[in-house]
Amino acid sequence: MDSNDGFDAATKMETPLKEYFDASTWARIHASLQGSLTKRGAGNEGTRQFLDLVLLKAESGIPWSDLPLSHSKIHNVYVRFCRWTDDGVWPPVLEAMSEAPEAQRLLEQLVRNHMIFRRSRKFRSEILKAS
Repeated sequence: MDSNDGFDAATKMETPLKEYFDASTWARIHASLQGSLTKRGAGNEGTRQFLDLVLLKAESGIPWSDLPLSHSKIHNVYVRFCRWTDDGVWPPVLEAMSEAPEAQRLLEQLVRNHMIFRRSRKFRSEILKAS
């Protein structure tokens, strides 16, 4: 392998993402975000890329750290995913995804698993504090 091939082991290559929605489904999802994310800027172009990254994680089952982004951007995606979970943003998004049932199922499962993990982590923390 040539050392000048442009690959830096510390930074993952950014590759084009699979788009999980057609234009009409994305328009419904974007509209569902308008009321709940006005303070967080739901109108930016990055929102669709964020959702595609979350669905890539859900579909492939890879760890967050293996998403095709630099480490700092992976952290931002994970934090945003957690905030959307905590803020209750996912239910209207899932409803808007009704015409993409496979993506809807994958996202619903990822959100559910994350919520279970967070609850169990909080419960373990409370038990340790009590002992």
